[in-house]
Amino acid sequence: MESVEKLVRKYYKTEEKQRRMLEMIHRKLDNLGGLGEMFSSYSKLYLYEKEQNGDSEFQSDYLLVHENGKKILHLGFVKSERGKDIYHCNSFMTTYQNDRDRDSFYRNLPNRYEITKIVRENKDTKHKEVIYQSMEAEQREKSGIEKMLTAEGIHADKKLLNLIFQLNKKFGIYHTVDMLNDNEALLGKCADKREKNLVSDFLALWEKKEDGI
Repeated sequence: MESVEKLVRKYYKTEEKQRRMLEMIHRKLDNLGGLGEMFSSYSKLYLYEKEQNGDSEFQSDYLLVHENGKKILHLGFVKSERGKDIYHCNSFMTTYQNDRDRDSFYRNLPNRYEITKIVRENKDTKHKEVIYQSMEAEQREKSGIEKMLTAEGIHADKKLLNLIFQLNKKFGIYHTVDMLNDNEALLGKCADKREKNLVSDFLALWEKKEDGI
Protein backbone atom coordinates (compact mmCIF):
# COMPACT_ATOMS: atom_id res chain seq x y z
CA MET A 1 0.00 0.00 0.00
CA GLU A 2 2.95 2.34 0.40
CA SER A 3 3.34 2.68 -3.37
CA VAL A 4 -0.39 3.45 -3.70
CA GLU A 5 -0.18 6.12 -1.02
CA LYS A 6 2.83 7.68 -2.75
CA LEU A 7 0.92 7.86 -6.04
CA VAL A 8 -2.09 9.41 -4.32
CA ARG A 9 0.09 12.07 -2.67
CA LYS A 10 1.78 12.75 -5.99
CA TYR A 11 -1.40 13.38 -7.99
CA TYR A 12 -3.67 14.83 -5.28
CA LYS A 13 -2.22 17.87 -3.58
CA THR A 14 -4.67 18.66 -0.78
CA GLU A 15 -4.92 16.47 2.30
CA GLU A 16 -8.69 16.19 1.96
CA LYS A 17 -8.48 14.83 -1.60
CA GLN A 18 -5.73 12.42 -0.56
CA ARG A 19 -7.83 11.20 2.36
CA ARG A 20 -10.92 10.65 0.21
CA MET A 21 -9.00 8.87 -2.52
CA LEU A 22 -7.23 6.55 -0.08
CA GLU A 23 -10.52 5.79 1.65
CA MET A 24 -12.08 4.83 -1.70
CA ILE A 25 -9.11 2.59 -2.59
CA HIS A 26 -9.19 0.86 0.81
CA ARG A 27 -12.91 0.24 0.45
CA LYS A 28 -12.39 -1.40 -2.92
CA LEU A 29 -9.58 -3.64 -1.67
CA ASP A 30 -11.30 -4.54 1.59
CA ASN A 31 -14.51 -5.61 -0.16
CA LEU A 32 -13.29 -7.36 -3.31
CA GLY A 33 -14.08 -10.68 -1.63
CA GLY A 34 -17.70 -9.64 -1.43
CA LEU A 35 -18.14 -9.80 -5.21
CA GLY A 36 -18.90 -13.50 -4.94
CA GLU A 37 -21.79 -12.70 -2.62
CA MET A 38 -23.39 -10.55 -5.30
CA PHE A 39 -24.12 -13.64 -7.38
CA SER A 40 -25.42 -15.87 -4.57
CA SER A 41 -29.05 -16.95 -4.68
CA TYR A 42 -29.89 -15.10 -1.46
CA SER A 43 -28.73 -11.77 -2.94
CA LYS A 44 -31.01 -9.02 -4.17
CA LEU A 45 -29.53 -7.51 -7.34
CA TYR A 46 -30.78 -4.30 -8.92
CA LEU A 47 -29.80 -2.90 -12.30
CA TYR A 48 -29.84 0.85 -12.90
CA GLU A 49 -29.84 2.18 -16.46
CA LYS A 50 -28.21 5.52 -17.17
CA GLU A 51 -29.54 6.19 -20.68
CA GLN A 52 -29.47 9.95 -21.40
CA ASN A 53 -29.64 11.11 -17.80
CA GLY A 54 -27.63 14.31 -17.76
CA ASP A 55 -28.05 14.76 -14.00
CA SER A 56 -26.00 11.69 -13.20
CA GLU A 57 -22.23 11.80 -12.80
CA PHE A 58 -22.07 8.03 -13.15
CA GLN A 59 -19.57 6.98 -15.82
CA SER A 60 -21.05 3.61 -16.80
CA ASP A 61 -24.00 2.58 -18.97
CA TYR A 62 -25.40 0.24 -16.32
CA LEU A 63 -24.93 -0.15 -12.57
CA LEU A 64 -25.43 -3.43 -10.70
CA VAL A 65 -26.16 -2.87 -7.00
CA HIS A 66 -26.18 -5.38 -4.14
CA GLU A 67 -26.99 -4.42 -0.54
CA ASN A 68 -25.62 -6.82 2.06
CA GLY A 69 -26.02 -5.69 5.64
CA LYS A 70 -23.97 -2.56 6.18
CA LYS A 71 -22.28 -2.73 2.76
CA ILE A 72 -23.55 -1.65 -0.65
CA LEU A 73 -21.53 -3.04 -3.56
CA HIS A 74 -21.67 -1.42 -7.00
CA LEU A 75 -20.46 -2.80 -10.33
CA GLY A 76 -20.47 -0.48 -13.34
CA PHE A 77 -20.72 -1.81 -16.91
CA VAL A 78 -20.09 -0.17 -20.27
CA LYS A 79 -21.11 -1.35 -23.71
CA SER A 80 -18.33 -2.92 -25.73
CA GLU A 81 -17.37 -1.57 -29.13
CA ARG A 82 -16.61 -5.14 -30.27
CA GLY A 83 -20.17 -6.29 -30.61
CA LYS A 84 -23.82 -6.02 -29.64
CA ASP A 85 -24.91 -7.21 -26.18
CA ILE A 86 -21.32 -7.37 -24.93
CA TYR A 87 -20.50 -5.42 -21.77
CA HIS A 88 -17.38 -4.90 -19.69
CA CYS A 89 -17.05 -4.06 -16.01
CA ASN A 90 -15.34 -0.68 -15.76
CA SER A 91 -15.75 0.11 -12.07
CA PHE A 92 -16.23 -1.35 -8.61
CA MET A 93 -17.30 0.82 -5.68
CA THR A 94 -18.32 0.26 -2.08
CA THR A 95 -20.46 2.44 0.14
CA TYR A 96 -21.93 1.82 3.59
CA GLN A 97 -25.45 2.25 4.89
CA ASN A 98 -24.35 4.98 7.32
CA ASP A 99 -22.67 7.03 4.57
CA ARG A 100 -24.44 10.31 3.93
CA ASP A 101 -24.06 9.84 0.15
CA ARG A 102 -24.50 6.05 0.07
CA ASP A 103 -26.88 6.33 -2.91
CA SER A 104 -24.84 8.91 -4.80
CA PHE A 105 -24.02 6.54 -7.67
CA TYR A 106 -27.66 5.81 -8.53
CA ARG A 107 -29.60 8.67 -6.90
CA ASN A 108 -30.46 10.26 -10.25
CA LEU A 109 -30.97 7.01 -12.16
CA PRO A 110 -34.76 6.43 -12.18
CA ASN A 111 -34.80 3.25 -14.29
CA ARG A 112 -34.30 0.39 -11.80
CA TYR A 113 -34.89 -3.30 -12.49
CA GLU A 114 -34.66 -6.26 -10.12
CA ILE A 115 -32.48 -9.02 -11.58
CA THR A 116 -33.80 -12.59 -11.25
CA LYS A 117 -31.34 -14.42 -13.50
CA ILE A 118 -28.02 -13.77 -15.23
CA VAL A 119 -26.86 -16.12 -18.01
CA ARG A 120 -23.27 -16.01 -19.21
CA GLU A 121 -22.62 -17.08 -22.82
CA ASN A 122 -19.27 -17.93 -24.40
CA LYS A 123 -19.36 -16.08 -27.72
CA ASP A 124 -17.04 -18.62 -29.35
CA THR A 125 -18.58 -21.91 -28.18
CA LYS A 126 -22.12 -20.55 -27.53
CA HIS A 127 -21.98 -22.41 -24.22
CA LYS A 128 -24.39 -20.88 -21.70
CA GLU A 129 -24.40 -21.05 -17.90
CA VAL A 130 -26.57 -19.43 -15.23
CA ILE A 131 -24.21 -17.51 -12.93
CA TYR A 132 -26.91 -15.86 -10.80
CA GLN A 133 -30.49 -16.72 -9.95
CA SER A 134 -32.55 -15.19 -7.18
CA MET A 135 -34.07 -17.40 -4.50
CA GLU A 136 -37.57 -16.57 -5.73
CA ALA A 137 -36.62 -17.49 -9.32
CA GLU A 138 -35.12 -20.79 -8.10
CA GLN A 139 -38.33 -21.67 -6.27
CA ARG A 140 -40.47 -20.86 -9.32
CA GLU A 141 -38.26 -22.96 -11.59
CA LYS A 142 -38.23 -25.96 -9.25
CA SER A 143 -42.01 -25.74 -8.94
CA GLY A 144 -42.27 -25.71 -12.74
CA ILE A 145 -40.01 -28.77 -13.00
CA GLU A 146 -42.14 -30.65 -10.45
CA LYS A 147 -45.36 -29.85 -12.35
CA MET A 148 -43.75 -30.92 -15.64
CA LEU A 149 -42.69 -34.29 -14.22
CA THR A 150 -46.05 -34.88 -12.52
CA ALA A 151 -47.83 -34.27 -15.83
CA GLU A 152 -45.68 -37.05 -17.35
CA GLY A 153 -46.43 -39.43 -14.47
CA ILE A 154 -42.87 -39.25 -13.10
CA HIS A 155 -42.39 -39.08 -9.34
CA ALA A 156 -40.46 -35.87 -8.61
CA ASP A 157 -38.32 -36.61 -5.58
CA LYS A 158 -35.91 -34.04 -4.17
CA LYS A 159 -32.78 -35.58 -5.75
CA LEU A 160 -34.26 -35.68 -9.26
CA LEU A 161 -35.61 -32.14 -8.98
CA ASN A 162 -32.22 -30.88 -7.89
CA LEU A 163 -30.37 -32.66 -10.71
CA ILE A 164 -32.70 -31.24 -13.37
CA PHE A 165 -32.39 -27.80 -11.81
CA GLN A 166 -28.58 -28.13 -11.88
CA LEU A 167 -28.74 -29.13 -15.57
CA ASN A 168 -30.82 -26.03 -16.33
CA LYS A 169 -28.35 -23.87 -14.43
CA LYS A 170 -25.21 -25.43 -15.88
CA PHE A 171 -26.37 -25.17 -19.51
CA GLY A 172 -28.39 -21.96 -19.23
CA ILE A 173 -31.68 -23.37 -20.59
CA TYR A 174 -34.87 -24.96 -19.28
CA HIS A 175 -34.91 -28.66 -20.18
CA THR A 176 -38.24 -30.14 -21.26
CA VAL A 177 -39.00 -33.85 -20.85
CA ASP A 178 -38.15 -34.45 -24.53
CA MET A 179 -34.76 -32.80 -23.99
CA LEU A 180 -34.17 -34.87 -20.84
CA ASN A 181 -34.91 -38.04 -22.82
CA ASP A 182 -32.22 -37.21 -25.42
CA ASN A 183 -29.13 -38.83 -23.86
CA GLU A 184 -26.89 -38.10 -26.83
CA ALA A 185 -27.75 -34.40 -26.92
CA LEU A 186 -27.24 -34.03 -23.17
CA LEU A 187 -23.81 -35.66 -23.26
CA GLY A 188 -22.93 -33.64 -26.36
CA LYS A 189 -23.29 -30.42 -24.38
CA CYS A 190 -20.57 -31.37 -21.92
CA ALA A 191 -17.42 -29.27 -22.17
CA ASP A 192 -15.50 -30.81 -19.27
CA LYS A 193 -15.42 -33.75 -16.85
CA ARG A 194 -17.51 -31.95 -14.22
CA GLU A 195 -20.36 -31.36 -16.67
CA LYS A 196 -20.14 -34.95 -17.90
CA ASN A 197 -20.37 -36.24 -14.32
CA LEU A 198 -23.46 -34.10 -13.71
CA VAL A 199 -25.17 -35.43 -16.85
CA SER A 200 -24.16 -39.01 -16.03
CA ASP A 201 -25.59 -38.73 -12.51
CA PHE A 202 -28.84 -37.40 -13.94
CA LEU A 203 -29.11 -40.07 -16.65
CA ALA A 204 -28.53 -42.88 -14.13
CA LEU A 205 -31.39 -41.62 -11.94
CA TRP A 206 -33.60 -40.73 -14.92
CA GLU A 207 -33.39 -44.27 -16.32
CA LYS A 208 -34.44 -45.68 -12.92
CA LYS A 209 -37.45 -43.36 -12.83
CA GLU A 210 -38.48 -44.37 -16.35
CA ASP A 211 -38.24 -48.03 -15.32
CA GLY A 212 -40.46 -47.28 -12.33
CA ILE A 213 -37.73 -47.88 -9.76
